[in-house]
Amino acid sequence: MKNNPSVNYEAVMEINRKFKLTPADGHFMRSGQVGNYKEVMSPELILEFDHWTQENLAGSKLAF
Repeated sequence: MKNNPSVNYEAVMEINRKFKLTPADGHFMRSGQVGNYKEVMSPELILEFDHWTQENLAGSKLAF
């Protein structure tokens, strides 16, 4: 996905770089790999996200 121009928003990022709205080396997607958040987020932060998700999406038809 990271290299797929249909989903990686690279055209939008180019405009943002042109007007200095994002770092020159910034990208919309970090790595394009599922589950990579476990490599960059602490276990405590992951638990905080999980708690927020359960609390705020309870009663919705979304399943996790």
